[in-house]
Amino acid sequence: MIKLNEEFFKKIGKKIYIETDVQFINTLHQEFNDIYQKLEDLQKIDTTNIEPLARVGKPISILREDEIDSSIQLDKKSALTNAKERNEDFIIIQRNKK
Repeated sequence: MIKLNEEFFKKIGKKIYIETDVQFINTLHQEFNDIYQKLEDLQKIDTTNIEPLARVGKPISILREDEIDSSIQLDKKSALTNAKERNEDFIIIQRNKK
């Protein structure tokens, strides 16, 4: 475990270019102690006979179901009429050369 003393916090402050006064050091020291205490509490949890999880909670699908709105569909003739370049069956577009 890292020794959390005044010198440690002064080194951190120097590395990130901030002034380290007593109040700053005391605040950081308290926050680090809180974090380490929570980590120690986690170490106390008995996880024997517990299978590892791939994810916590139930899976969430970010994909939605497709809903077809027939009121906005174009028929083939209307779509081809609106195209700049076309033949009798398809809209023609220029291939992008890289």
